[in-house]
Amino acid sequence: MALANGHYIIWLDTHIGVMGQYQALKNQLQSHLLPLAKMPPNGINELICCFENNVAPIRFVSTIDDALTLIQNETNKMIIFISSGTLGKEIIPTIVSNYTHVHSFYILCTRIEDLSEWALERNYETIMKIYDHEIDLLIRLVRDASNDLIKTGRIYMTLNDGESARKCFVTAQTLERQANITDTFHAPLLTRLRVLEGDNGLIQQTRNMRRGSFDCISKVLSVKDKLIYLVISNTLGKSVVPLIHKHRCIEHIHILQNTDDQNEVDWIKDYSKICGNGTSIRLLLGQIKHGIDLVMKRPACWLRSKTLLTELYLPTSQDNPLLSMEDAAKADGSMFRIVTLFFGTRPLLTQSLSHIQIDEYDNVNECIQSIEAKTLITVFIVILTDGSEDLHSLLELDSIHAIYIIPKDNYNQQIETMSKHSKVSGVFYLDEDLLEQLTMDICFYRHMRVHTPMINTFTIGSNIIDTLNKQHTNFLFFQLFCDILPHIPVESTESAESSTDTINNLFFLLADANVTINNLFSRFDCYTLQASVSQLKKINQCIASFSKVTDMPLVTVYRAQLVSKKDLETIRNNPKIILSIQTFILASRSLRFVTDLCRRAIDSQLTVILFEFNLSESTLIANLNSDTVILNLGALFRLVCTELAPDGVLHVQLESADEFMHGIKEQLQCKIGGRLTWLTFGNYLAYQKQFSTAKEYCYYMLHVLPDNHSSRASIYNNMGLICLAMDDDQEASDWFKKATLSNVSVLTKDLDEESSVTTDLLSPQDSLTSPTALLRRMAEISDRLGDQTTALDLYRQVLEITIDMNLQKRYQEKIRALLFVDEKF
Repeated sequence: MALANGHYIIWLDTHIGVMGQYQALKNQLQSHLLPLAKMPPNGINELICCFENNVAPIRFVSTIDDALTLIQNETNKMIIFISSGTLGKEIIPTIVSNYTHVHSFYILCTRIEDLSEWALERNYETIMKIYDHEIDLLIRLVRDASNDLIKTGRIYMTLNDGESARKCFVTAQTLERQANITDTFHAPLLTRLRVLEGDNGLIQQTRNMRRGSFDCISKVLSVKDKLIYLVISNTLGKSVVPLIHKHRCIEHIHILQNTDDQNEVDWIKDYSKICGNGTSIRLLLGQIKHGIDLVMKRPACWLRSKTLLTELYLPTSQDNPLLSMEDAAKADGSMFRIVTLFFGTRPLLTQSLSHIQIDEYDNVNECIQSIEAKTLITVFIVILTDGSEDLHSLLELDSIHAIYIIPKDNYNQQIETMSKHSKVSGVFYLDEDLLEQLTMDICFYRHMRVHTPMINTFTIGSNIIDTLNKQHTNFLFFQLFCDILPHIPVESTESAESSTDTINNLFFLLADANVTINNLFSRFDCYTLQASVSQLKKINQCIASFSKVTDMPLVTVYRAQLVSKKDLETIRNNPKIILSIQTFILASRSLRFVTDLCRRAIDSQLTVILFEFNLSESTLIANLNSDTVILNLGALFRLVCTELAPDGVLHVQLESADEFMHGIKEQLQCKIGGRLTWLTFGNYLAYQKQFSTAKEYCYYMLHVLPDNHSSRASIYNNMGLICLAMDDDQEASDWFKKATLSNVSVLTKDLDEESSVTTDLLSPQDSLTSPTALLRRMAEISDRLGDQTTALDLYRQVLEITIDMNLQKRYQEKIRALLFVDEKF
């Protein structure tokens, strides 16, 4: 009989192979192998032996051609080959040379000595077993199967799959007992039965395995500094994999199946780290070796490219537009320089790079002094060396971004050691190769500078609003802007509706979004606002059209994020922070895709973080495709934990924290006296001492709003308040005058009347500019500026329109004081 999936038994004999001949022997052989029909495993190879659920007939053949045909047709099975001596001599050399899946030979012949000598001459003695009687061959075949089953069971025990191990051991026990019954010429062989049976036997041990899954989970989770390639049985995997799948060290999971669970593996599609399943451990080990080779292989030089940069910012498996490099081309070339250091007579870089200065040195100390004198300039350094010079101090300079080595002579151990430095982009022998790599690295560096988003953080603590530092103000600046972005007016010539209603259009917009956002927050002025707000609103509207609240309790997505070294240290050293990435966050559902992307970035010595976003059920997300989601600008997250994986990738786990800003805005509202709207945003900036930014925002508002817009008076008033906070009384007075002259009818309306004309973007109390407050402020400013006459006139106007008795008394006192001063002079 043949084991249907894993093993295949072929018996070649001129007589036995003929149909109808030796039927008694065939029946006896099949009856001895019958217990294997109840075995769950389905393959035997060098590491694991699995037999099929049922036993297929052994294929008896009478010719060499028929035997070779069967061998060629069963390449996915391990073949046990039985043959007569004469035919064996003819066919075995061919099989050994061409068919490695035939792993053992059983030979039945009458002249054992002659055949043994023949086998020794060809080094076949380890794969051939020779017998002169059919019963001896049959017993050995059954005992070998029993031995393989015990090995298989032990492997299942190491996988903590006690049930599969028990089936292996019970079947091995049955085979051993039958072999002892059949072998009437020898005393019963009890060695394996003693191992299998008894209170401490293998069969009983498998029955005692009640904590298999718990032990497996504990062992896996205890590993912190190595990548784990896990082979686990399908039975055990169903309960274990869900609990360990997110462990940082799990690289790949491979599921070992039994014959009886061929149709019970649908669950594996929910776990991206499961990279293979099958019934052959040999095949699974091949997959593991391939995976390890990919992880261990390091490129000979950096592989920084526009494609890699695009994938880092637009992480999706579908084809996307490459990032626009227009802004990168405009980058200030003075921000970097090329330095050459050569020890010898060969000139470096005989081909010039246009518009880029190249500084040449032949002395290490002079080179170091030059670089240290300009620490803010990034350096790309080319070194011609034989490796004998001490360059450690040079290579460790912070300003050096990339190093290019040209061996002076032959490649040697010193050059190899130097090439492993993290800043070394590669070792080059041809100027053409060097220039190609240098050009690509400089291009990547310039693009990275304009496309990499900033990361804003806010330390969690009480009363922090009263002690804001620059880090906190930058955080609030971005978050408050994101809140009002959907409502900020744009010029009337621009369409309020977005025509970007397709995924492809959105990707084109997102390709330039990082540059737009970086430009906006690096120089927040009226001109940049005009160029940016409309574009960002289009993206917001497009995302909103694809957005929905997730219907699952928790959604986890991932992103490979390029970061500055400063941001990296902030995240690693501050466990209690709220974090936002200054961009529209695109994230992938595939941890495998993002992990591979991070590794590619690290191979090119880029500073990258693998963010794991745990989104709450209230988070609004837009599904761009089955793999990619996008979050709105300003999405907030709380840092949960950080962990450095064995592959060098820093994993940072985050959870949604949108509720955090509610409390912050309430505190700010109490301090400022009005809620946040697009109209009061400047006041919020001024409270944080960002006066010039606040004024630029107001200038933008005055630029885009029509001259007859009802909110212009409020903006003039806000500008006056900002100037007051800056102690610029004269400019404040000018703005307050504009407020009083602008749309006087609005200023004199009652509160209820005002509410009927106010837009739905802000509440009435936010849009209404009180004439009493304006006149009072103007009077106070005039008094401080020494213009008592104007101050007196303004206080009298305030007194006329004031209804409150207490305020009337206060203004009367002001008037008397000014009259006294006037009479005194």
